[in-house]
Amino acid sequence: MEKAESILNKILPQIAADLNYVNYKIQIDPISSGGANYTSLLYNITIEEGPNAHHFEYYPEEFNRVCRDRKVEFNVENGSMVTADVAMTAKALELVHEEKREMLKKFFDKNGLKEVITAFQSFRKPVLVHGDYRPSNLMHRNQDDGKIEIKILDLQTMQASSPMLDLLYFIFTGSDGQFRAQYYEKLLDLYYTELEEALKRFQLDPEKVYSRADFDQDWQEKLPLGLKISAFTLPFLTVSEEDAPKVNEDLELSSFCMKNTSDRCAQLMNEVVNDYIKWGILQ
Repeated sequence: MEKAESILNKILPQIAADLNYVNYKIQIDPISSGGANYTSLLYNITIEEGPNAHHFEYYPEEFNRVCRDRKVEFNVENGSMVTADVAMTAKALELVHEEKREMLKKFFDKNGLKEVITAFQSFRKPVLVHGDYRPSNLMHRNQDDGKIEIKILDLQTMQASSPMLDLLYFIFTGSDGQFRAQYYEKLLDLYYTELEEALKRFQLDPEKVYSRADFDQDWQEKLPLGLKISAFTLPFLTVSEEDAPKVNEDLELSSFCMKNTSDRCAQLMNEVVNDYIKWGILQ
């Protein structure tokens, strides 16, 4: 059996190379004969290609098809979306300190539901994003070697959109003002550095595919969405157990508009507002 697997381990990488696979994983699993006296060994062989970040260049038609299949259509006239937007806006204004309330109101008046949907659906180059990439959708496990294994949950919102979407969700649902003051710029640098290395592993030129200049421009264009994301998500992410929405067949978008919010929610919302004032977006 060891000799057979050794031969397979030599042949299969050649097959993967012929198929132009990049960052692939080969798995060879012996199959039990179930007691039958076979003269040959049975194996289940899998050559699993890594994430298809190179598809938009090498297989543009397939890439465009996947993006079309994963495109999310929002209806501005949708009653539940309108109701949720109005309630979210009112709650955010209630939570912020009075001296900053007028600035936030001007922002919401300018960035209504229609403008937010347009921003979500416009992008330089679409990628597949999670769509709700917040820490509570990530499971962590500490390995014996000190590394941390992360599993991503709740994939039903996966869609073709701007890569900025998941980064915005991650930052503004997973950090407070103190963390951002110390690590905000470093986090953006880390994100692009890891993206750059991933593109190189697929033999793609980051400068041609998605340069740092393009990334910085996209981030500045999408950054206002972080304020809307915070206003919508922070109330239910920090809600007490007794005030949390009931997850059942009656659950709808407006169920996440919390009437009762926590002190932690008010603190986090005001810290976000302070950052947006510092960045010159709230004036």
